[in-house]
Amino acid sequence: MTSFNALRKKIISVGLIGSLTLSLPFTVFASSYDIEYEFKVERQGSTRSFSGSDMKLTTNSSASRCDHCYNYWTAKLYRDNNWPIKDDFIGEDNLPRQGYGSTKWSNVGSGDYYLMLNKANDGIEVKGTGKMEN
Repeated sequence: MTSFNALRKKIISVGLIGSLTLSLPFTVFASSYDIEYEFKVERQGSTRSFSGSDMKLTTNSSASRCDHCYNYWTAKLYRDNNWPIKDDFIGEDNLPRQGYGSTKWSNVGSGDYYLMLNKANDGIEVKGTGKMEN
């Protein structure tokens, strides 16, 4: 009788451990959001949740030509913290006003993020679409 009860306890223990192991999340799913933008000086994007560690921004922009203007605009990435904690500035990169561009921020961790888009105040409007993903 004793060996049967011991065997039964082992089987139950292994079953419980197996159940707990299967319920743990082993896969981190990537997040991806399409974006549209239109701005003359600055625009803050929507806050979105991301589950991975690297962030990539791809864009396809258009703007009217200007001989005295810069040929780029700047994308700044921020981690959106709950008030009263100040948002974390992650980094920035320049992207072209005309055509395709991309940038990547590494090891930023999962969380809520938003983009701040800005450019010189030269009267030119930049429009475009893109994708923010990790």
